[in-house]
Amino acid sequence: INGTAPIISYFVNNSATATSASVYIGSTTGTDWKLGKNVTGVSGNANFSIATNGNTRVLDITSAGNVGIGTTSPSEKLDVSNLEPRIDFYTSDGSSAGQSVNAKIESYADNIYGNLGLRFFTGGALDTTQKMTIAANGDVGIGTNNPGAKLDVAGDVFINASANSNSLKVY
Repeated sequence: INGTAPIISYFVNNSATATSASVYIGSTTGTDWKLGKNVTGVSGNANFSIATNGNTRVLDITSAGNVGIGTTSPSEKLDVSNLEPRIDFYTSDGSSAGQSVNAKIESYADNIYGNLGLRFFTGGALDTTQKMTIAANGDVGIGTNNPGAKLDVAGDVFINASANSNSLKVY
């Protein structure tokens, strides 16, 4: 790690009186990456954190094992915080059928009261479109972005009855 031409330089900050223990990757000034306990020097922070650009924490893990992305105090096993958080799925395996496959799930403000719904997108990198919506009130839309009923489908629906039944029951 630290030879005559190091690829990565590092600095370990720890002492008997220190309130933090950090590893700086790239420089000792904290302008690259830091990881460790209390990387920002804030009193009372016992999280394991990863920070970049000085003291901008990008990931925190609490002693309870909760992981926070975009939050310094995660309350769940995975807590993602952003104005409109989303999860992107992307792969480019090089085959003609699987190149640039892209899908994502994102939350969105469903109304002026801050109630959140979920949007589901699928498609290729150049054609990722919304396919399904779950509104804050529980309405589900398939092929429509604004469902108006508990199940709102825009397009054909195919229902295959089981081998023991040849009827469709709607209640």
